[in-house]
Amino acid sequence: METKTYIELIENNTIIIPEIQRDYAQGRKNNKIKEIRNNFLNDLIEQLTNKNESTPMVLDFIYGSTQENKSISFIPLDGQQRLTTLFLLHWYLKPDDSTILRDANGDAKFTYYTRISSKDFCNELVKCNLSEIKSKVKIIKDKISSKKDSCTSDEEKSMLQKEHESWTLSKGLMNQNWFAWSWRQDPTIKSMLVMLDAMDEKLSLLDASKMWEKLSRRAIVFHLLYLHDFNL
Repeated sequence: METKTYIELIENNTIIIPEIQRDYAQGRKNNKIKEIRNNFLNDLIEQLTNKNESTPMVLDFIYGSTQENKSISFIPLDGQQRLTTLFLLHWYLKPDDSTILRDANGDAKFTYYTRISSKDFCNELVKCNLSEIKSKVKIIKDKISSKKDSCTSDEEKSMLQKEHESWTLSKGLMNQNWFAWSWRQDPTIKSMLVMLDAMDEKLSLLDASKMWEKLSRRAIVFHLLYLHDFNL
């Protein structure tokens, strides 16, 4: 058994969620999952914003096996939900110029084989600059606000207000040229977008650089068990 951070795991591995695994579920919209999502995010954020140097937050056990082809892949049997959330959290908090989530070809060091569209989305996401996406969303929201300020109809103001509120981080991503329309039907991508909006709502006013620094100092870890150690 090893104790690893997400960054330590992807230093020498690409994480591949295999076809036998279900879609990412922590971003589903039902009330039970929403409560689980909020509680998990709150725990992660509390750990990363704690001013005192605390003991690492341990996200229990993650089981999997390695597979060597052109590169080494880690294939989780259990823990894919937590790994996906950690992938999204690291993407959100990483410095804009960091390529830590990408391999030598520029592709994501985290990928889903459940659906090709999920794999393609991960590859495009890691090439994205969060600040640029949020800047574009802000420009659009500012234009909507200007229209709202100049209109006289209450009905039109209400419509513009709804449009303004609809421009979240996920809509900014879906508005990119690389985002295929068909991806809106992929359950894993839909859940990832919901999770990213939840992260943005909770993290947008916090200091991402300090939280990234804490991540780099092993603030969040998990126990890694390789199945070959048990002859499985």
